[in-house]
Amino acid sequence: MAEPDVVGREIQIALETINGAWLSRNVNAIRLALSACFHREMVIKDAKLKTVARGREACVQSYLDFVEQARVSAFQQTEPDIYVFGDAAIASYNWEIAYSIGGENHRQGGGDVFVFLRAEERWLAVWRAVLG
Repeated sequence: MAEPDVVGREIQIALETINGAWLSRNVNAIRLALSACFHREMVIKDAKLKTVARGREACVQSYLDFVEQARVSAFQQTEPDIYVFGDAAIASYNWEIAYSIGGENHRQGGGDVFVFLRAEERWLAVWRAVLG
């Protein structure tokens, strides 16, 4: 079993990969990065814990749908808090985003909670709640 600091860094890299991909707006990069970071049973929940997407492909598509509709002008996030429990981990952080959809500007703040599972010899996101 890897040291907690090493595991925390692996999960932080996964989060950077996920956020870097959708912020790039490159459809191929998003598909590749998220498919590599998401478990096949990945689930995304909204702030009311309603399921937004279930399964790797549907979850990747939810990111692609957002990128297709929104033009992000600013995104900032706090350093993630990461807690490791054997082959499971929880990562959370706060964020602020500014974006436009259909010419309408939006500013929003919130947070993300990710659950990671050690599977296929790497850490994969299996659950995400978007709190905002």
